[in-house]
Amino acid sequence: MDTLKFAVLLIVLTGEAAYLGKEFIAVWRRNPKDFPLFFVLMSSFLFSLPPAYYALFTGHFEGLQFGYPLSTWCLGLVLEVIFYAVFIATLLFKQRTPLLETITSDLDHIPGPAQFLIFVFLFSAIIYGLLWGPWSTSGYESAGSYVHISLSSPEVVVGGIQGTVFTSVLFPSVCVLLFYTPRRAVPKWMVPVLWIVFVYAAVKALAYGSRGGVLEVAFVVSACLFAAGKHVKPVVYILGAILFLSIFSSAIITYRGNAESYVGLSPWDKVRIIAENQKMEGGGSDFQDWAETYLGRLDAVQDGGILAEEAASSHEFSSFRPYLGALVAPVPRYFWGNKPLALSDNDAVSGLPWYRVMEYRGESWNNGSVTASAIGYCQFGWLGLVVTAVFGAMLLRFLSALLVRGGAVGLLFFLAFCSMTHFRLPVSIDETVFVFAQVLLPLVVACFFYGIPAWVAVRDQHRLNLSQGSS
Repeated sequence: MDTLKFAVLLIVLTGEAAYLGKEFIAVWRRNPKDFPLFFVLMSSFLFSLPPAYYALFTGHFEGLQFGYPLSTWCLGLVLEVIFYAVFIATLLFKQRTPLLETITSDLDHIPGPAQFLIFVFLFSAIIYGLLWGPWSTSGYESAGSYVHISLSSPEVVVGGIQGTVFTSVLFPSVCVLLFYTPRRAVPKWMVPVLWIVFVYAAVKALAYGSRGGVLEVAFVVSACLFAAGKHVKPVVYILGAILFLSIFSSAIITYRGNAESYVGLSPWDKVRIIAENQKMEGGGSDFQDWAETYLGRLDAVQDGGILAEEAASSHEFSSFRPYLGALVAPVPRYFWGNKPLALSDNDAVSGLPWYRVMEYRGESWNNGSVTASAIGYCQFGWLGLVVTAVFGAMLLRFLSALLVRGGAVGLLFFLAFCSMTHFRLPVSIDETVFVFAQVLLPLVVACFFYGIPAWVAVRDQHRLNLSQGSS
């Protein structure tokens, strides 16, 4: 009976994915509205449904169930089916939001957007350089250490700030200047510098051993190209990244298995090791072994079911506790060493949803994927799930407006948000609050202070033109 229920739920969820896929194709062909649906399809369906279909078609459920009954997996599917039913209904009901259009129009009309982006790039590059340390070149050997290292240690505090600056500001500004801003607006001497940073970012993602990080580089570029009016090149970049990862996946897994041997090596040396692994292996691994390891890390749906089942059985919902750390995220931990940890229900790493679920699975040193539906449920029950779905649809509208109608500055804001969430859409409300507080709020402040003198200069020039015309 559980197998039949599992199959029915999987088919319904696939139907919802097919509907959103149809809407995305229509968007792609006719107009740019809701292009971020692409990232919804990638993160919520393309990477999450294959484990379920593999188990259904092969009958190898046990290898992917982590000791939990099939009913737990079914609960994860139920959460997703209800979540996306509400999500789709909200998208259909709320087609336009005048306030968002006003905000994006203001961003698009900021005078001298290229100059603002150049300032952001140079300022973030200086900050990144000043925060350089051993954490800057660490790769997969540091995975899991976050659980054991003190939250007030330099690795976490300084390394976290440096990583946030690079991921959410430095690299997005580079890509907007390279792939969106007209070339004549960028000084010639800066173009080679921008390409060097871009190549460094791609090498750094691969050197970490993160296949998702490599794909995220392609996502940033494709978003810039789509905002610039391109329709074929974005697909080329994404398909190229997927092809690259399919070829080098086995080599990257081998590299990660020996990551502790590469402590202190530069990103370039680590990439060289991955290339050597590829030459030696030249192929993939056993399919069933690959499926039960690689697909097991992708199964955010079942992880969501595990998390929700544990919360329901214990009657301990996290409520607003994860929001406290999100709201105080801009305050450096250097000044407030024991401040609440954003998104955690116990102010510790063990309270983060992606670490909690792996602890339940017996891998407390690791982190996993968790659906936004499960996080909303674990916070406020079924009401939390519904509210998170509505909020997620509204956020998608906002991000779409930033991407296609916000100009260069709006595109930077879009990339800053999506890079921080690793292009997972939709995300939980507390994670959205966290990203807005930690990243977008400082960008808004910088944009405001930049815009004041620029707007004054435009106003004065306009007045001068009027006076000259009247005379």
